[in-house]
Amino acid sequence: MGQVQATLEYQKEQLMGQNVAASIKGSFADGKKKNRKWIVVGAHYDHLGSGKFGSLEGMGEIHNGADDNASGTAAVLELAFALQKMYENDPSIIPEPYDVVFMHFDAEERGLYGSEYFVDSSSFSAEDSVVMLNLDMVGMLREGKGLQFQGAQTADESWKGMIQSAFDATKFAKDMDLRFFPGGNGPSDHSPFYRKNVPVGFFFTGEHSHYHKSTDDFHRLNYPGLYDITFMARVLILELASAKQPIVFQQAPEVQRSDLEFDVRLGIIPGGYGETEGGLLVSGVKEDTPVAATGIQ
Repeated sequence: MGQVQATLEYQKEQLMGQNVAASIKGSFADGKKKNRKWIVVGAHYDHLGSGKFGSLEGMGEIHNGADDNASGTAAVLELAFALQKMYENDPSIIPEPYDVVFMHFDAEERGLYGSEYFVDSSSFSAEDSVVMLNLDMVGMLREGKGLQFQGAQTADESWKGMIQSAFDATKFAKDMDLRFFPGGNGPSDHSPFYRKNVPVGFFFTGEHSHYHKSTDDFHRLNYPGLYDITFMARVLILELASAKQPIVFQQAPEVQRSDLEFDVRLGIIPGGYGETEGGLLVSGVKEDTPVAATGIQ
């Protein structure tokens, strides 16, 4: 059929991201220095701007990202505000050695760069991290989908009990249910923590037709549902801080074919779903899967 020769020209563009963190009980650095046990609560605050990167409708319109992920960002801010007020009134609610660390990650949409950078930095200690709670796309709670939660299997049985207890203590609508899904890896900021052997909890209300489009805007959100999820997260944080024994990390069973609608799996951990031109970013490879035998890193 003949030969074709192509010449490509490109330039690298280096971008600067910025994670933002705060903690209850003194400074963030002091908390690490004193070996406090961290309960990390996080969300990513970056999104697609005018849709130049990752849009499912093309660039041009502003993508406000009300669900993805202004919803999680707002939940973390509200948790920080509420828990700080509660702690000022009663310091015993977060006893030693616990600290609550609130984090907003940058560059999640580009491939979890903000959270990956943090867990690989000298600021982070996996041994002192009790759990990482991740709120990503929590603004569209709906009947029929319920609250989806990943990570219940990433620690001993007491962890799942705490999660269920926190859900039961929250006044969700009667037709709303809690749906556990397996594993500890997923295309969001809890995955880098899980790969450092930290138990995780991922709050998620499911994908929808406005995902990565300019139509993901504030008027579509379920605000009572967002309040309930934030309230549940607060109950869970306080349960973790008051537990007689900290939860203990364990590897979660891998997702089985029967858990998904797909008949075939490769075994890669996607680094992000927004970029499709030229391939899919691979952030990790699961052991004992077909792709692991290929040598792909």
